[in-house]
Amino acid sequence: MDQGIGSRGRRIIAEVISIGDELTTGQRLDTNSQWLSQRLGELGIAVHFHSTVSDEMPAMECVFRVAINRADIVVVTGGLGPTADDLTRDAIASVTGKSLILDEGSLEAIRERFRARGREMPANNRQQAMFPAGSRVIPNLLGTAPGIEMGVARPSEGRAWIFSMPGVPAEMKPMWHEQVVPAIGREFPDTGVVVCRSLCCFGVGESDLEMRLPDLIRRGREPVVGITASSGIITLRIMAHGKTEQFCHDLIAPVEQVIHDALGDIVFGTGNQTLESTVIQLLQQLKQTLAIVDFGLSGTLAMELFHADPTGEIFRGDISGFGDLKGLQAAMLNAKSRFGVSIVLGVGRDEDRNNVAHRDALILQEGEFQHFSLKPIRNSTIGISHSAKQAVNLLRKLLLRSELESAG
Repeated sequence: MDQGIGSRGRRIIAEVISIGDELTTGQRLDTNSQWLSQRLGELGIAVHFHSTVSDEMPAMECVFRVAINRADIVVVTGGLGPTADDLTRDAIASVTGKSLILDEGSLEAIRERFRARGREMPANNRQQAMFPAGSRVIPNLLGTAPGIEMGVARPSEGRAWIFSMPGVPAEMKPMWHEQVVPAIGREFPDTGVVVCRSLCCFGVGESDLEMRLPDLIRRGREPVVGITASSGIITLRIMAHGKTEQFCHDLIAPVEQVIHDALGDIVFGTGNQTLESTVIQLLQQLKQTLAIVDFGLSGTLAMELFHADPTGEIFRGDISGFGDLKGLQAAMLNAKSRFGVSIVLGVGRDEDRNNVAHRDALILQEGEFQHFSLKPIRNSTIGISHSAKQAVNLLRKLLLRSELESAG
């Protein structure tokens, strides 16, 4: 049985449009599109397009025409203010062939907002009460810019629905939840839900990981498995679409198991987990404590572990310095005594090696040193960070083995 299918027998497709010169010139970051795409996904609606357009009438008309032709739902933010460059209502009226009509109720609501502040409404705010004929007013209880809801006949088939809201997030977000979501539910009652499960991986490259999962990354399968990489961390996102959350979870579970079976301990966490938070959790479960010695990582290792354990319950402290591996070992013994911990992780450089990008990791546990060579990263901008992650990952694997031994 097909899940989340629209009235035309296919997935509902959405486009998010952000309007404003401040966005196209890079003066401000477009966070509205990200937020709205996440919310649409939660409704089971696939966002296929993002468009950002300047406050220019021809450009806006072009973007609206294209969006109406290719998307079932067009969500717009920005351009509903009282100034001459706020042209969203004009652009919608133009591309739909409608005239702008004054809505007296909206005009009175805007006047009342000014009266409540002890001010008279400026004349140019009157344009905020102008709406394309045939559209519906979306009330704005927190500002002077009402939104616009409008069904538009498509040249090809069916109708597209435009939902235009102010660009101010504090006004847009309540309008979305209280007004737009119910309207989408009314017009598209069978959208269903989307559930996303993220698995975090470390230890292999993106191509290598994809080769271990030859069929899962294929487009067009259900559930969809997406892959992204950032700073050495690879995230696999399993997205399922269906009538209910439970239906989606039932689709995701076997795919997640296949990934775990194929990748083993390359998978270190879910959601927003970091390598450092995973290690802190493992140490807590094993009733172990940690200190580190940093010989050449510029404090990166300590900073990430501190963020993962700000209370200092597990990660007790760090020592920084420079020297060869013998000096690193001596500093690690000092750290164990000074901080009273069960494990010390140290990272340094073997002075006998000619490769300046090469680093070594040492783990001191139960009076024994374990020595590991870290993979050289020649790019200086990411080398330190990646070396720190490699060291933490080695500790994670050691702790996993300890956990299995204690369970056995």
